[in-house]
Amino acid sequence: MALQSPVDLVKDPHAGKILPVVTAAIFHQGKVLLFRRRKPPYNGYWELAGGCLELNERLEEAARREVEEEAGFSSGDVERVAFASLFEFLLPNNYHRILFCYAFEVSHDNVIVTEHDECEWFSPDSLPEPLIPFVKEEVAAAVKVLGKH
Repeated sequence: MALQSPVDLVKDPHAGKILPVVTAAIFHQGKVLLFRRRKPPYNGYWELAGGCLELNERLEEAARREVEEEAGFSSGDVERVAFASLFEFLLPNNYHRILFCYAFEVSHDNVIVTEHDECEWFSPDSLPEPLIPFVKEEVAAAVKVLGKH
């Protein structure tokens, strides 16, 4: 997949580093939760919940932490979680990310937005644009793992 670098990539403090990132495709009643970014890179693009893996943190723990931090879903709200996919992307300016995507099914749709401009529930077949690279592929992998389609 040929990826294009966003204009604001040079503002990323993590440029020049290989970063392991966890993402979370959060589902409720067949819809997936996406967030609109409010900071570079990819300011204004839609993305999944997620963030960098912390030292001594296991991948699933990191995904659960991000789900709670970015959407307000506690462990009691999570009905099901499963590893969905692994992606790697490289962009110009030494931007290298390894994405570990997890699929979450939650018991309600009450989201507490903390780190984004907005969020919205979408049908996996009708995702908005623009999207951060691999979101469509991550959502499709999560749908498959959860057996939603």
